[in-house]
Amino acid sequence: MVIFLLIARVPEGVTPVAEVWTPSEAWPTFRLWLQGKEPFLLGLAMLVVFGVVGLATEIRRMFIYAVLGLIIMLSGQLLNSPIFIPLFVLSGIAFAVGIIMLIRFLRKYPKISDDEILPMGHTNHASR
Repeated sequence: MVIFLLIARVPEGVTPVAEVWTPSEAWPTFRLWLQGKEPFLLGLAMLVVFGVVGLATEIRRMFIYAVLGLIIMLSGQLLNSPIFIPLFVLSGIAFAVGIIMLIRFLRKYPKISDDEILPMGHTNHASR
């Protein structure tokens, strides 16, 4: 519906209340407005995606990733850093959290030896 309002023509003799843009005028203006805001938009996308995943799976860590993504991308934009630096920082944090979770899991569920699985006298034919 907005597109139809943008391309509507004002009849002669009628003074428009607001400036009417045609799509050909609006798109370049919108693109100029977007320039330099890519980190912010990526941070908003992270907030939405991780927030929805957090709501769907009820994993609190996803909400933390959502907020961290927005904060890190905004700080990267404010510091005028290249876009890959905030992404590396965020992925480094996620990687560190994953390593910590793996270590906790391996401590809670240690590897079971073959002697604990098989009774005495039986051999493990699958390990040959």
